[in-house]
Amino acid sequence: MPQPTEDGFEVVMQALDDLQQVAFIFEEFENSDPPSDFACRVKVMLKDAVLPQDDKAQSKGRDTQCELFVAATCARAGLRPVFAEPDLRCTLARWELGVAVKRVKSVSKLKHRLQEAAKQVKRSTLPGVVVADISMALNPQNSCDMQMESVQSLGQHVEEDAERLLTTDMHLRDALVRSGVLGVVLIVHQVRLDRQRGWELGSVTVPLLLHPYNQLRTRQCKEFYQRFEAGFLVSADGG
Repeated sequence: MPQPTEDGFEVVMQALDDLQQVAFIFEEFENSDPPSDFACRVKVMLKDAVLPQDDKAQSKGRDTQCELFVAATCARAGLRPVFAEPDLRCTLARWELGVAVKRVKSVSKLKHRLQEAAKQVKRSTLPGVVVADISMALNPQNSCDMQMESVQSLGQHVEEDAERLLTTDMHLRDALVRSGVLGVVLIVHQVRLDRQRGWELGSVTVPLLLHPYNQLRTRQCKEFYQRFEAGFLVSADGG
């Protein structure tokens, strides 16, 4: 394993991230029905630059990887995902839910991307959940974490900041609610250094409920998140 000051370190660390996600996708769709265009999606997934910071303008490859990763998580969770508007449609008990998937590359674009997702959910005419990977937004330089902050601590910080956004920006919150969005699930992946295990991928999910006073909507969102978290890629902290 190269050291942080050596050539190729960034590439090796990025490979650690990508390979674990891609292996998860292939493993899950080997055990369940893949989408009919799975091979085409995989070809698109492999077309980006080696390092994501080199593809900030256009990143169809990793955007597709994000969609496939979320679909694989839903499949492992028993939610029977189908690729359809808004991005996925999942079955939860007797309900059909839409899932809009966004890969957000800039904190300044988070509000806009959530608004885009809300429009997708509204077009689907289904109650829905937005799943947003904000890894690149939080770490635009794609640096590795050498501070060994736990994944759970990172998740707490993300949740606090996101709750603050939805509390202070009532226009955004209202736009999500009016569009039928039940809640938002944020995903963060980051390669980090563990004292015992060395470099590894840490991943965390953060749920944000939008209907605290609507029992049915809250129940639907909580049940989706519980299932999604159960199917989620195991984090570096073993969670």
